[in-house]
Order: sequence, then C-alpha cells, then structure tokens
Amino acid sequence: MPAKINDATRIIDLTVGQLEDLTRAWVRSEMASAKAGEDHQDKRHVYGLKGLAKLLGCSVTRACQINTSGVIEPALTRLGNLLIFDADMVLALLKENNDGRPANK
Repeated sequence: MPAKINDATRIIDLTVGQLEDLTRAWVRSEMASAKAGEDHQDKRHVYGLKGLAKLLGCSVTRACQINTSGVIEPALTRLGNLLIFDADMVLALLKENNDGRPANK
C-alpha cells in the first residue's frame, strides 16, 4: 500500500477501496464545480440523449444529430459521459436556429 497517494501514484498500486474513494471525491468535486456558478432551482434539465429525444419528440438518432450539429452546445453540460441539457435553453436555441425551416411536429 502506498504511503501517500499523489499524482505519481500508479492506478495498479491502489486498492479497490482507495480507487473508489478517489473516484467518489472526484465526482463530488465535479458536481460542486458545475453547481457553483449556476442557479439550478429555476432550470429544467434533461439527461442524456434519451432525455433530449423525449423533450424534442424525436428519435434518439435524430437527437444525437442535433447534439453533434453544435446548435445546442450552449445548453449542454458534460460531467464525464453524462450529458445534461438545459431544456428551456435547448428549445430557445432550436427555435432561433431553424434556418427558416418549419418545425417538425
């Protein structure tokens, strides 16, 4: 067991418990930093591509295409692999960036 865990400590030298503690601490710090600058009580959020698809009433494939187009990038927060979309901002961005096309219903 390493005497002190630092940036030079190899993952292979950690026990499962130490790795779990480090991961939990990292996730807590990421969540705290994501919440630090924003007021989350007034915002509606959807999580992942399935949540985005449900919000927009489209398929997951189409939601993925919309996400990768970059139009809704300001409404996106990434925490590792987790995608969190501000629902109201997504709808506003799509409304102003429809390029004159009629909305799909």
